[in-house]
Amino acid sequence: MNLTYSAIATRRSALWLVATAAFSSAAMAQQNPMQIDVTGSRESASSILTPTKILQGNELQDKLGTTLGATIGNELGVSQTGYGLGASRPVMRGLEGARVQILQNGLSVGDVSAISADHAVASPVANARQIEILRGAAALLYGSGSSGGLVNVVNDRILTTLPDKPTGAVNTSYDTVSNGRAASGVIESSVGSVAVHVDTAINNNQNYRIPGYAEQNGPNANWKINPNNNYGIPTPEGGMIAQSQNRYDFQHQTRDPFAGFSSIKFSAANSNYNHTEFSITNGAYTPAALWKNIANEARLELAHKAIMGWKGTFGAQVTTVLSAEGPFASPTTDPTAPQVQSKNFNLISYSAGGLWNFANGYGTGLSYTVSQRAPSAQELYSYGIHESTATFAVGNSNLSKETSHNLEFNLQKTMGQVRGKVNVYLNKFNNYIYGFYTGQYITDAAEEGKGFSVVQAQQAAATIRGAEGEFTYNWGNVGNGARLFADASQGTFDAGGNLPLQPAP
Repeated sequence: MNLTYSAIATRRSALWLVATAAFSSAAMAQQNPMQIDVTGSRESASSILTPTKILQGNELQDKLGTTLGATIGNELGVSQTGYGLGASRPVMRGLEGARVQILQNGLSVGDVSAISADHAVASPVANARQIEILRGAAALLYGSGSSGGLVNVVNDRILTTLPDKPTGAVNTSYDTVSNGRAASGVIESSVGSVAVHVDTAINNNQNYRIPGYAEQNGPNANWKINPNNNYGIPTPEGGMIAQSQNRYDFQHQTRDPFAGFSSIKFSAANSNYNHTEFSITNGAYTPAALWKNIANEARLELAHKAIMGWKGTFGAQVTTVLSAEGPFASPTTDPTAPQVQSKNFNLISYSAGGLWNFANGYGTGLSYTVSQRAPSAQELYSYGIHESTATFAVGNSNLSKETSHNLEFNLQKTMGQVRGKVNVYLNKFNNYIYGFYTGQYITDAAEEGKGFSVVQAQQAAATIRGAEGEFTYNWGNVGNGARLFADASQGTFDAGGNLPLQPAP
């Protein structure tokens, strides 16, 4: 929870150009594996230089969890935050929050999950068609700042073809550790020339059941789609967050619009998000803070056909966000608190690399990516209690832009019964933004024995290095297989010491 008070308006625009090249032998062309399209780039996942993972079909259903983090938390280089069953966000290569974008059908999800680990992602996964995990050049298509990568949840809420006949699906699941029950359903049909899609989902989880006698009041999770979420967070008192969002999406795409270009696509979304944070007072839930976030985003993409083996995409994107947060009671003015200012940051991000298919079904690649991120409004101006982490957050209005320099080498085998890939990377940061524990402690005058550690936003040079490996084996065409994978990352300050909030090795 966060009891800071602020009203922030931001406007971001971007003009980008991405070009890719793929070179393969004639033998490779004759023996291509099954192609899986990445929505952003329309390239085979096995031909993309930087690591990309697409979850779809049976694999997605087998791994489907109640949250986005739980669904992809066991993918290569991905872990998840752990603030109860209702809120779980991806952590990618030791990076989280604003460094990992969450998209829905290629546009920002429009929530506030990047601000705090106890805020749930507003994009439901129960009826997703596929989930894309992108890094490097593929992530740069969606703007700067995603030094960890991005996750794109793709659903069929806007159908691109008319269904021939009504279809539907129902999925149910149960888990014993929390007495969790989940159900989802989807129906698709057509009325004349109008395609109709309806989906819904509900999840209900109770407290974790563990051996022993440990007790925790109230982390009770019960959330449902639209998305309207009500879930507990593991504070000592057992707080709760009630979340809702109204979202409108528009998409238009034309294939072969004119000579030399393969497609033109326009997408737009409007999101009105809010959530209320509750604390327990005298045994009852009491509203403590309100968050509101209104986001508008428009995006135009123009993809050209191959020119001497090169493919590229031109595009423009405009995003506006109005965000407000604050306690239900009038905040007390503190003359030492940071004051809201006008801030402008000029950002540039780019990526370059090469892919060499040195043998049939074998490839190796080297890539270099620079990504710049502006500090978030909360990193600049926060001043207040964050109850779920027992901290008092203090922003720093003097923060400058954060720059990531990522060098990566990969080796992959994409054909045959045994397939695999190995990635090794080094990610150096200039002005890495982090929360520094000052050693100060603020007590709560309203409740004896309750207090908060002061955490202030600061910057320092830092380095994250890591390695990932995955091998799969398939027994013929019977659908059986095995997977062995491992990943590890270590984040350190260049001046000494470990980065905070790093996943366990």
